[in-house]
Amino acid sequence: MNSFNFADDLVPLAGIFAIFIMPMIMFIFIAWFKTKQKSKQDKLKAELIAKAIENGQTIPDNLFETKEKKTSLQKGITWTTIGAGIALFFVFMGIAENDYKQTLQGVGISMIFIFLGIGYLLVHFTGKKQKNDSDK
Repeated sequence: MNSFNFADDLVPLAGIFAIFIMPMIMFIFIAWFKTKQKSKQDKLKAELIAKAIENGQTIPDNLFETKEKKTSLQKGITWTTIGAGIALFFVFMGIAENDYKQTLQGVGISMIFIFLGIGYLLVHFTGKKQKNDSDK
């Protein structure tokens, strides 16, 4: 009969916990921390604005500026190089282990990132061309 033995089943249970539960806990913790930090910054900015208005001070224009997001060129270069790095990793692993099936699978996966990067690059270059055409 199959019975539950805590000592024998502890390692698989710990492995399942480490693989599936810990990443979720880490993601939740990071999201909570970032939200808390953003809330704290917004609260401090609001207090600063209130004090400036109370004292009759002018509010600097750059106080309301938000951080610039990455451009499509930056995203394209980043994703393309990530894909190329993954592809090279699998190529070198395949050569070292003489497992060319694994190499092809890894390169196939890396093509997702490479084409994502190429897509961002196309958006960047075609968007710039259309922007320049509308200026004329």
